[in-house]
Amino acid sequence: MKFAFKARSLVPLCFLPGVLAAQPMMEHLVVVGAGSYGKDCYEASTVALQFGVGDRDGVEACSRALEYGELTTSYRLAVLVNRGIIEAAMGEFERAAEDYQRAEAIDATVPEISLNRGNLLFSTARYADAVTAYGRALELGMSDPQIGYLNRGFAHERLGQFDQALADYRRALEIAPDWTLAQQKLQALQQRLRDQST
Repeated sequence: MKFAFKARSLVPLCFLPGVLAAQPMMEHLVVVGAGSYGKDCYEASTVALQFGVGDRDGVEACSRALEYGELTTSYRLAVLVNRGIIEAAMGEFERAAEDYQRAEAIDATVPEISLNRGNLLFSTARYADAVTAYGRALELGMSDPQIGYLNRGFAHERLGQFDQALADYRRALEIAPDWTLAQQKLQALQQRLRDQST
């Protein structure tokens, strides 16, 4: 049985409080023998991103797709990233990190892996490492770089690196001038700095 999934553009969605991620990964591909597990995995990761919650059923759907499907390399990578997104939303950070590492072993040039690794590091208060991961995602050519800049700005801000945070928020707004969240973060940090100087 074959299932074709058409790629969707990467759109910023909420991932964990304070950080943004790209939409779950889905490539132009045909899945042979994976049944509905691949589709269920993708849908569960979308829910995890939109609402910040994941469940064991979503993880199991991804695991079944990996186990039973005759997957292309790019699809295997996408399923690993999507399972990591679900696991991170469940608070299973070590498992998510393992899945991102497995995905990176397949293709270390996919920026969404570094973006999601950055989100994972941010959510575990490893802000300096998150800055590095977001920087790598940007270097690899993210399709929505404003997300990388905004997230890196969040991490810089948590580290007290306010000049770098301001620069990243401004860079996000250069790319997406009407992005309300980036405007709010920039204005809030500018106000905070003004209040501290008085």
